[in-house]
Amino acid sequence: MELYISNAGQEPIYAQITRQIKEQILSGTLQEGDALPSIRLLAKELRISVITTKRAYEDLEAAGFIVTAPGKGSFVAPQNPQLRREEMLKQVETHLQNAVTAAKNGGVRFDEVLETLKVLWEDSLLTTIAAALRGAEKHYTRFTLGPLDLTVPKGSIVGLVGENGAGKTTTIKLLTGGLRPDAGQAELLGASPADPAARARVGVVFEDATFFMGMTPAQIGHSLAGVFGPAWQPETYAALLNRFGLDPKQKMKEFSRGMRMKLNLAAALAHAPELLVLDEPTAGLDPVMRGELLDLFLDYIQDENHSILLSSHITTDLEQTADSIAYIHKGKLLFQEDKDLLLQEYGVLRCSEADLRAVPTGAVVFTRRGPLGCESLVKGREAVRAALPSAVCDPARIDDIMRFYAGRDHE
Repeated sequence: MELYISNAGQEPIYAQITRQIKEQILSGTLQEGDALPSIRLLAKELRISVITTKRAYEDLEAAGFIVTAPGKGSFVAPQNPQLRREEMLKQVETHLQNAVTAAKNGGVRFDEVLETLKVLWEDSLLTTIAAALRGAEKHYTRFTLGPLDLTVPKGSIVGLVGENGAGKTTTIKLLTGGLRPDAGQAELLGASPADPAARARVGVVFEDATFFMGMTPAQIGHSLAGVFGPAWQPETYAALLNRFGLDPKQKMKEFSRGMRMKLNLAAALAHAPELLVLDEPTAGLDPVMRGELLDLFLDYIQDENHSILLSSHITTDLEQTADSIAYIHKGKLLFQEDKDLLLQEYGVLRCSEADLRAVPTGAVVFTRRGPLGCESLVKGREAVRAALPSAVCDPARIDDIMRFYAGRDHE
């Protein structure tokens, strides 16, 4: 954590400390659970009064940005996603107000300001998106995917969910060049998925794809070194085989399904890809190994140039790791939303038929009715709880959201 104290201006020192720590929490520089320096240590480092740092910490705790545990210290508190969004909106408004003032003073027209903003926005998207589908469609005799608008931002994990046959694998193949869209566009690392140079910067693991069963991991590594050339990292490959407990000399036909998936992951990671595209990578793995892989994925994206598109039926894995969730249902993208906001926004309401009538209009996605009452998926959980304070409205999990949407369409 880096803090700077300025003697210029009228902002009090405690307010400077509060503002800078708050900004670092909102920007993600400081993460939930990160320890802050003790009040005395911070005062010593900044050469200021202990009373000043104490006041800054008290203000931060009162605002919900940090928590203090007696005898342990102060830590970054869990953040309310909506509060964080509001804070970021306030910052955007401040910058836009400055831009509007400068434009008026310089005689710049409103349409010129809008055009400049559009150019800057589009340029920023080009540098912050690892892969995207824009209005993409794929047509089959009995199934149509799309049109889809899906993005994988750099430095993030996008969880792709949907029922079997919803179109997840087709989506992945469109993004990675395995299929070409019948309409719309696909973008991969600033180029077309048809570009071999772009595809070479991607690591892909498909659930149903594997290497020749008579080969050993050592032979596979030798073959891939010829495919990837200088990008191949034999030391990384060997380290991953060791980490996953795979014998380099054992033939693949002797591997279990979980072992084969580990080998595919080792091969996908060993050429330092910028984007990992994974189709059910944790399927068939025990909980311990699944946890280890999830930690590996989180380590991988710490570099903001790395990204992951992760398709999985194990939605608890996505709840632990994903930044956003894209839900494909019957070939359509129902939503792609920030995971924390998604889990905060949706709820499972249990109440009577009479109470259900008091729910705000448009909040109910689907209701299951039974002898003991109604169970509904609702959007806008806090508003529903305010309307029905005596009813039970629990946070919805990703599985709940999928289950209720599927039930709505079946009826």
